[in-house]
Amino acid sequence: MGKSFCLLALCPGAAYLCRTATGKDATMLAIYGPLQLILGVVYFVMIAHIIMSWLINFNVLNARQPLVDQIWSGLNRLLEPIYQPIRRVLPDTRPLDLAPLVALIIVISLRAYILPVIFGFA
Repeated sequence: MGKSFCLLALCPGAAYLCRTATGKDATMLAIYGPLQLILGVVYFVMIAHIIMSWLINFNVLNARQPLVDQIWSGLNRLLEPIYQPIRRVLPDTRPLDLAPLVALIIVISLRAYILPVIFGFA
């Protein structure tokens, strides 16, 4: 008989995901937990980037201020490797960048639907 593990699920709709873990299940939890954590961090960084882009475009934040510029360039450096392949696939909608929206939908789908099904927690 294995130990009982409770994993705080970071996906919407599930407060706690409790499961008796033995062998293969414990390995699955060891992989599933960090993946959920990474996707959760990516999700919040993307939300911060999207909100900050709105604030800069509506002149609420001044991009010429050093702190704002550092945060903005840091977020861009973190997220450009995610957005660039999506921009290559999407059609050119020059004034409107749809890559952050598509990337956010992909991250939400991975967190809430795809990973739980793959790891057997759905």
